[in-house]
Amino acid sequence: MNGATDPDACVACGRRGLAARRFGSELRVRRCRGCGHRVADVERPAAGTLDYHEQYEGGAFLGALERIRTRQAGRILDRLRELVPAAGDVLDVGAGRGFFLDVCRERGLAPLAALDSSPVALELLAQRGHEVAALPGLAPEALATALGRLSFAPRIVTLLDVVEHLDPESTRDELAALRRALPALELLVVKVPVGEGLLHATALGLGRLGLHGPVHQLYQVGTWPPHRHYFSRDSLRRLLAGLGLRIVAEQPELEFEPETLTSRVRGLALPRPVATLAGQAFARLADALGRHDAVVLYATP
Repeated sequence: MNGATDPDACVACGRRGLAARRFGSELRVRRCRGCGHRVADVERPAAGTLDYHEQYEGGAFLGALERIRTRQAGRILDRLRELVPAAGDVLDVGAGRGFFLDVCRERGLAPLAALDSSPVALELLAQRGHEVAALPGLAPEALATALGRLSFAPRIVTLLDVVEHLDPESTRDELAALRRALPALELLVVKVPVGEGLLHATALGLGRLGLHGPVHQLYQVGTWPPHRHYFSRDSLRRLLAGLGLRIVAEQPELEFEPETLTSRVRGLALPRPVATLAGQAFARLADALGRHDAVVLYATP
């Protein structure tokens, strides 16, 4: 599998000899010199056995996250319907709190279903009327069981903010297993964080100065599973191409709203008007430079 199980080889392109940098005792980031893919080695927290939804902050942070994900969902669906006008039979793998499926339902897409490993997420999704099935992992047996419980064969499958959490040593094999388990697949939509982004670059710069808080937050140090990958656009293209998929569209995304930047970035204690102006300036700069912190790729078999 192109070096996929070799811990010293790039997950995306197979090149060996990753350049490593440590950000405190809890985080080491290894970067591929070939395609720019980053893999994180993160110390497992004591609360690592908790349901992942029980580890995140509520309040303003969750509200800001919902606003971001809802805005992104609308943009994703606009592009998705351009590519598949008769969109339906949508499966969201790793659906989380269901922000994407909620927008799908508002836009009239059906049928819809969600797979997730979190009992908390599955309960929240079911309460809102979504079809759900538990998926403890992407092993072939688990996939077969989960997909066998759905009332339809998925044609459109989304992996939004999921792949970055996978174990680097099994990422390629798990994605290949998912691909094989979807015989009716017409379009796969994958969204991941990318290291070219302005937020990521700023956090890395501060980390090199010994200020580790921002980069720890981006890699979700202290929660489990953390971000084990930070992609480049090139590395995500290579990963999907290695699965026999053809990329038909690409879409950059901001990972914050200008008005809620302080809610998304812990420790950025600014008065609201100042924070909004700073967020707007940061967003305009990211747009002007093409330095967005996430990318969505649309791929067909």
